[in-house]
Amino acid sequence: MNTPLIKTGAVVPDIRSVLLSGSTMIDVRAPIEFAHGTIPKSINIPLLEDNEREEVGICFRHAGQQSAINLGYQIVSGKTREQRIKAWCEQLIRDQNSILFCARGGMRSKIAQDWIHNAGYSCSRVAGGFKAMRNCLLDTLHQFIKTGSIIILGGMTGTGKTKMLNYFVRAINLEHAANHKGSSFGRSFEEQPSQLNFENCILLHLLNLVDLNPDLPIIFENESRLIGSRQIPPTLFDKMNTSPIVIIKKSFEDRVSSLLHEYVIDRHRHTLTKYPDDGDYRFGSYLKDSLHRITKRLGGQRTKKISNLIDHALVTQDSNNYLDHRAWLAAILREYYDPMYNYQLNLKRDKVAFYGDFNAVQEWINFSINGS
Repeated sequence: MNTPLIKTGAVVPDIRSVLLSGSTMIDVRAPIEFAHGTIPKSINIPLLEDNEREEVGICFRHAGQQSAINLGYQIVSGKTREQRIKAWCEQLIRDQNSILFCARGGMRSKIAQDWIHNAGYSCSRVAGGFKAMRNCLLDTLHQFIKTGSIIILGGMTGTGKTKMLNYFVRAINLEHAANHKGSSFGRSFEEQPSQLNFENCILLHLLNLVDLNPDLPIIFENESRLIGSRQIPPTLFDKMNTSPIVIIKKSFEDRVSSLLHEYVIDRHRHTLTKYPDDGDYRFGSYLKDSLHRITKRLGGQRTKKISNLIDHALVTQDSNNYLDHRAWLAAILREYYDPMYNYQLNLKRDKVAFYGDFNAVQEWINFSINGS
């Protein structure tokens, strides 16, 4: 793929080229709009702050457009105006190819572009703004649903599906986009992205892969409709459910070992790094809270048994290199993850195209995508 050339100082009408360019985007909408949803690799340098936008909006509803415009210019004047222009220009000094956008490519980005030009800099803006880029991404998904193909990567918890996804270029990691590993014990330190940001991250990745080659399949991990509190776009989820599945097999003990590193050792060490004063307490609370979230499925007796195993492992982890955590991890695989996985797999058994260990599945997918 050749990176599209975006001419600076212009209105860019080719939305697809903007999205494929990988350029840094300057979102001049208010912070509340930015937080609701933006385009990946965007930074928020607003023309109007939230309270200012609200004030202008009230004026628009009561006195009309021109009065609202006049108020906006009044609010963003003097030193405030100078500070906003300075922030935009500083970004252009860092990256001269940055591109402006607002909600619909209209007034806010045009004002910012004009003020930047008057300050001696040049910056392009997106025709149609966020709405046009969002529609382009949705159109990409719509076309992919009709003409594209998917390979679903499955396997019990701890088989290394994420590692497999990371091996292939033609893979989209939904859990990474959702900032959640798709299980009770898979929560991240940071908040999940907004639903719009989750979707836009997926769809921009999809656009890039389709642009590379629209005919080759794209790999997704077998997921539930919700990843944490983020929903996979319904049409994509439906297509995933009708696509062939390849399944990684791994021994039970090896899966426990994988989860020991992922759910316990790595998580504990990251917690201590992030919270040096009370990391041990936070780590223990995270494990117990994660268990509490699946109490309804486990039942009270089994939850209590696993809770006791966690308590014991937390006490001994420093003296035996986390060894006692294996007991509750094994229990939670047997009592929760494996039965749930088997139930879901039985519903899709007719879609299974291949079973094998990690290397065999990797080879099968390679052949399916590359023919070698």
